[in-house]
Amino acid sequence: MPDILVAAADLDRLERSAGMAPGSITREDHQVVAALERAGASAGVAHWDDPAIAWHDADAVLVRSAWDYPSRRDEFVAWAGEVGAGTRLFPDADVVRWNTHKSYLLELEDRGAPIVPTAWLGAGDVVSLADLARDRGWSQVVAKPAVDLAGLHLLVAEDPVAAQDDFAALVADHDVLVQPLLRRIRSDGEVSVVCIDGRVSHALHKQPAPDSWRVHEEHGGRFEVVRLDRSRATLAEWVVAATGVEPLVARVDLVPADDGAWQVGEVELVEPALYLGWVPEAADRLAVALLGRLAAGDATPPGVAGH
Repeated sequence: MPDILVAAADLDRLERSAGMAPGSITREDHQVVAALERAGASAGVAHWDDPAIAWHDADAVLVRSAWDYPSRRDEFVAWAGEVGAGTRLFPDADVVRWNTHKSYLLELEDRGAPIVPTAWLGAGDVVSLADLARDRGWSQVVAKPAVDLAGLHLLVAEDPVAAQDDFAALVADHDVLVQPLLRRIRSDGEVSVVCIDGRVSHALHKQPAPDSWRVHEEHGGRFEVVRLDRSRATLAEWVVAATGVEPLVARVDLVPADDGAWQVGEVELVEPALYLGWVPEAADRLAVALLGRLAAGDATPPGVAGH
């Protein structure tokens, strides 16, 4: 019987530090543990930053809701390296390093993925947001840190001139992505596609609250399970393959451009929300896939080509 540890954040502590009401963050880890046990494993949840945990004693470690890493990414990446040196880590440390900074989108774009058009800025750059937007032909923009979660620091600049002070404060401390504000998100929402072992498992349509651009539940977004058409399913699976690894689990967020074409907003390989509250059977698919890899002596393929 394989022994598997599910690595998570202390979500109670995260809610307190973010000023959220208790229970604001969806809990999925225990559903994954229950599915692993149904599949024949011994499993439990541990906080990734708990120094008392003997990670190397486990047959495998599965990263799940480690959603407090943005404020200490270097520590999280170092933890992944240490754990991966002693046991099988899903995903491996190279993937953790690569996918926790949104510059991975640049590489996916180079490989042909239809990424949302993006201007990239380094922390400390001094830039006029209005000039950047005008030069790109964008009337309204969004700016977000390259290391962030759930849109916590997303800046929506419907008036780039008026948003300059907030934008300058954001760039002072973060690498930042600036993108055009996709108007159709407000009316059409976005689609999150969960893939297990490279194949579509399920998808959710996420609709922002009225008069909002954010689709996250904590910002009032509404979710529903949808059946994907073949074109979006094919795109999501192609994007997962284009990462250059074979992730156990991935989530591809597709957003509508103003012309209706689907573009890639995010590709989460490390700790994607799986929406198990809507599709609980996906936990069993994940468990079977993980145990299959262990039985085959496989983990996430080591390294990401070119990183």
